[in-house]
Amino acid sequence: IGFREGSKQILEVILSDKDLPKRVLFAAVEEKLTEPYTFLVGEANAGFLTGDLRQLHHMLIAGSTGGGKSVFFKQALVGLLKSSRHLHLYLIDLKRGVEMKLFDKLPNVYVAKEVVAAVECLRRLVKEMEERFIYLEKNGYAEIDPERDQMDRLVVGIDEASVLFTVEKGMNGDNKQYALEARDLSDKLTKLGRAAGIHVIIATQKITKETVDTRVQTNVGAKICFRVNTIPSSVNVLGSRRAFDLPDIKGRAIWSVGSNDLEVQVPYLSHEETKEEIENIERELSSNNVKPFQELLLTPTRTEQANKIDDELVFQPAEKAE
Repeated sequence: IGFREGSKQILEVILSDKDLPKRVLFAAVEEKLTEPYTFLVGEANAGFLTGDLRQLHHMLIAGSTGGGKSVFFKQALVGLLKSSRHLHLYLIDLKRGVEMKLFDKLPNVYVAKEVVAAVECLRRLVKEMEERFIYLEKNGYAEIDPERDQMDRLVVGIDEASVLFTVEKGMNGDNKQYALEARDLSDKLTKLGRAAGIHVIIATQKITKETVDTRVQTNVGAKICFRVNTIPSSVNVLGSRRAFDLPDIKGRAIWSVGSNDLEVQVPYLSHEETKEEIENIERELSSNNVKPFQELLLTPTRTEQANKIDDELVFQPAEKAE
């Protein structure tokens, strides 16, 4: 729908009688991952869509429980890992790592499972961003090029962000301070991370100024919203009621980039298929020919991944690979 070029008095409306499929299998469309740093978005009436981190920079994933939000998040991460070798994932999963446990075994993935670890992860990423800015200025470059600069793209994935970001009445001092710091650090990453090759993906059931700061939303280039239960929820994400009006079909969502909102059916990747894909990626990464440029920016000092809150928990930055 739009105005014809050269005439502001004629409104052209293009209708399609094509129905979107109710299920799209990841295996049937994974060949669409032809470019590095891309992931699968879904089938639209105009054809299949993919997303490119280099163009979108950051992404927000929203929707009510059971609509397909978590499945989309994980298949997008799998797509990024399959299409890109010079990539790190820093995943924040405050449900004790339940959602992101499968990714934990990969050498280029770090999973923070507690608030302390999550905030330390964000701090280290902001520090890396600042170090990369110094490098860019010194060399006269506008942005990080992984191949030229031998630096990996870094993706921060925050699952159920409201748990990390929400500041509630009655919160004690430490918890409130962690939430406020996490919001501030995430704002810096979404505002400035593009040039440094750092990208943020945020997933949440609720989008309000209390759960995800409006400063962060402003800097997110792409949004995908699954079915929500209220009109205000849809308006908060998309600026319209379209996510509320979606049919009750798992995996059906609105993909919003700029002023374009498209209804899509996202790819489905089961738990077992996700596990198999990650095992294949792990084997490839363990070969001598396929390795990220850098070691992970931080690693827990304990072999258990050390996501426990106690006095002995200390995180240390890892040295960059030679």
